[in-house]
Amino acid sequence: MNKKILILLICVLGVIFLAAQTCTSAGYDYDCNDGIKSLGEKGIDCGGRYCDACEDDTDTGDEDTYDETVEDADGDGIVDADDFCDGEDDTIDEDNDGVPDCTDDIIDSDNDGVADAEDVCEDLNDNVDKDGDKIPDCIDDSDDDGLTDYEEAVVYKTSPINNDTDDDGLLDGDEVNTYGTDPNEKDSDEDGYTDSREVLIAGTDPLDWYDRPAEEIIGYVLSEDKTTITIDYGYKVFEVIPFEGDNYMTIDDVWMNKYKKALYVRNDQMKKGIGIINGEVFKEWDIV
Repeated sequence: MNKKILILLICVLGVIFLAAQTCTSAGYDYDCNDGIKSLGEKGIDCGGRYCDACEDDTDTGDEDTYDETVEDADGDGIVDADDFCDGEDDTIDEDNDGVPDCTDDIIDSDNDGVADAEDVCEDLNDNVDKDGDKIPDCIDDSDDDGLTDYEEAVVYKTSPINNDTDDDGLLDGDEVNTYGTDPNEKDSDEDGYTDSREVLIAGTDPLDWYDRPAEEIIGYVLSEDKTTITIDYGYKVFEVIPFEGDNYMTIDDVWMNKYKKALYVRNDQMKKGIGIINGEVFKEWDIV
């Protein structure tokens, strides 16, 4: 246990001498070793202050013997030298933020001159406003992508001055808040198709590798009775509906996502149907 030495004034024969006394953290006995800690005698003899050590009509609080590095005036277990709030209990922290309640309104953890209680940007300087719009940069949205500069720099690691960090055609804010895609990756599900193509063109799920756009089938010349169309297994074709009068055929995959393809016709403009060649629905199809 660390012990501290307190210099006490002891009255001997009308002369004041300095003497050393070893004390405990529970309080100190200033008034000539009467066996009662001065902290317990507060208010008894001195009108609310510590008792007079030497009965010279000078309160202990004004004596040279008072040592704030070891005393605890408010009895909260924190010595006065380390006490943030005189007269209040520093150990009370009702919001569990690690800061005594008595200092919640004055503590400035990030040293930006704004008290934590009023700080809008934790760990960042609230006073920085590079564009002069009177909005702290930490809550500003410099690139107008729907994410604050703080969110981009700290949370998502995207660029606060480039509204499409991964250059996939979707705003960073839309990727985070609307589609749930990764604003740092062009192809969030790594299926070979950019997030924007899946979302804006194909209508497929940019987060599902199996839900991919069907390859575009164009330019077939039907010069023979049968022309084979091969659709990759990865597209999970489930059903193909024959050509109708709207000049499109529709291919459904196993998740019922529909893909329309342009009508294929012979030179005589006869509509063509489509059928299975080998009975395996995930492989070859034939216009017949």
